[in-house]
Amino acid sequence: MRESPPPLPDVLIPRALARMREERPAVTDDGSWMFPRLMLQVWTETTRSPELALVLGEGYENVRGRGPGWWRGIRRRG
Repeated sequence: MRESPPPLPDVLIPRALARMREERPAVTDDGSWMFPRLMLQVWTETTRSPELALVLGEGYENVRGRGPGWWRGIRRRG
């Protein structure tokens, strides 16, 4: 479900993390959620692999490119 304008970051980010946790509920042996550790590992791998850094960079730029429209929507909401 898409909202227009999108929700503010303090609503959007927890919602996105909760959804990721529902869809990928992987946990470590001690029961902690694996996603933060995985993201750290991906980030460190990009420092060693120019190809991976390029893919991650393109994804980041794609997300950043959506920012202006997102911020306009937030401003309209007040």
